Amino acid sequence: MPGNVAKSLHTLAGALSEDTGCSEEDLETILMSYRTLRNGCAGNPDYQTNCTANASLLADSLKIMTFLLNSEDENSALCVRVATQFLGNLIVNHSDNQLIVWDKFSSLLKKMLASKDVKLKNFSAMVMYNILLGHPDLCAPKPYGIDLLATFLKFAVMDSEFGVYATELFLSTPDVFEESYPSLDIECRLRLLEICHDILLSMPEMSIKVEDKKKKEGVKSEPTRKILMPTLKFMVEQLKRRSFLILKTSAHYADSLEPREVSKLIEVVACASSKEPYITELQSDKSLLIDCNFLLKSIHMAGQAGDSDFSPIHKLSELNLSEKGVESKIEQHPAFGFKACLVRLLGNLCWRHRENQDQVRELDGIPLLLDCCSIDARNPLMIQWVVLAIRNLCENNKENQCVIAAMNREGTIDSRMLHDLGLTIHGDEKSNKVRIVPLKNK
Repeated sequence: MPGNVAKSLHTLAGALSEDTGCSEEDLETILMSYRTLRNGCAGNPDYQTNCTANASLLADSLKIMTFLLNSEDENSALCVRVATQFLGNLIVNHSDNQLIVWDKFSSLLKKMLASKDVKLKNFSAMVMYNILLGHPDLCAPKPYGIDLLATFLKFAVMDSEFGVYATELFLSTPDVFEESYPSLDIECRLRLLEICHDILLSMPEMSIKVEDKKKKEGVKSEPTRKILMPTLKFMVEQLKRRSFLILKTSAHYADSLEPREVSKLIEVVACASSKEPYITELQSDKSLLIDCNFLLKSIHMAGQAGDSDFSPIHKLSELNLSEKGVESKIEQHPAFGFKACLVRLLGNLCWRHRENQDQVRELDGIPLLLDCCSIDARNPLMIQWVVLAIRNLCENNKENQCVIAAMNREGTIDSRMLHDLGLTIHGDEKSNKVRIVPLKNK
């Protein structure tokens, strides 16, 4: 039982003074005491309960940890780390203790999250995450949620796994994303969107065969990790209001994070459009469809106007990879992959949706999509996304099929890309076939 250890800590806590500091002998006693408490709590509910039942133990621990946290001495730092591990074991699978520790230590834990001590940051994040996991109501926007999300996101920016885990908890809580997002700095927004994207990637893709089977059997499957529908709607509205920023790609502006935020938003929304819980809601947003069509047209025209950040790159060698696994300057640009994401989103919005299929045709979107159908190192899988989009536009839609059928062949184009590969297109006018043949040596 923790009684004797608690008495030792109580005596030491009463003797703490900024004037005299803490002796090496006292630090050793504190360290051994918290190791005993930490190990005693591991898998022992009775020991956990007895610790919080001791009136002075937690109050003395708060005083000791706060005092030692202000010291730059390594032995003091070690004591604080072990004391934090004790708090972690104290709350595991113990709902009552979680609330008690939260009530007494939440301010200190948040302060330790901002510490320069990486181990202490991780231990503190672990404790807070487990408390939030046991009491999701603490993730609500008020009084704690908004500030806590910002705190954990700053930790997640540094690739802390507990920072990411905690952020995912907040994403499953209504209203937190919408109320927090406007006040976050750009770096935290980008990290938040990356986490949303990772969650969406973990969800199963829409499958025509699987979807038909589910409809017949009346099966509904709920993913364990998901983005709430109001959160996705909020991101869509952000995208519609700010998508024009991607066109501001001058050298000094492209280095800022705002276009990157728009690029990440389109990536998240495009990914969501292939997931079962979201496709119907996205397809009902007519302004999203129209905005995507006009934005694609603007980007395509900008790419054709001359050498710009949207001009297609037909040779992968132009990516100028300095070494394996290192992103090129082009890949780091916010415009990288943006056009392909737009095509993907447009195609998914038209999947088995007659009204959207017709809307794209009326906006002259079919010729636009076909004109985008070329290899482009700036937009990986562009051809595949265009083919899928055209397929979705033409499914059970005679009018759209007729638009393509009515197109006339006007000859073969001079393809610089094929020429660079040592090939040329040889059209046979009589048989109406196109063959690829090697270039003749000059």
